[in-house]
Amino acid sequence: MTSADSYCHKSYPHNDPDKMRSLDAECRTIPTNYIEGDFKFARGSCWSPTGGLCEYGCDGTCHTSWLRDDAQKWKSPSSMCRCQE
Repeated sequence: MTSADSYCHKSYPHNDPDKMRSLDAECRTIPTNYIEGDFKFARGSCWSPTGGLCEYGCDGTCHTSWLRDDAQKWKSPSSMCRCQE
């Protein structure tokens, strides 16, 4: 369940090999620190200019990013497309 002022994206358990086809895939609220955290951005643009949080509009470019202090980097559950301004 999510509130009207939160972001809800379809997701699946991090290590599930079925990914979006997982029986456990469903809409989940994005944690606040995944929205307002300190991020490390990849050099290249995201596969889609409207992927992840870029769906809500970008003043800059859309890049894969993850929480800066996350040792798993782009393989982390925090990794998603975000606007880099």
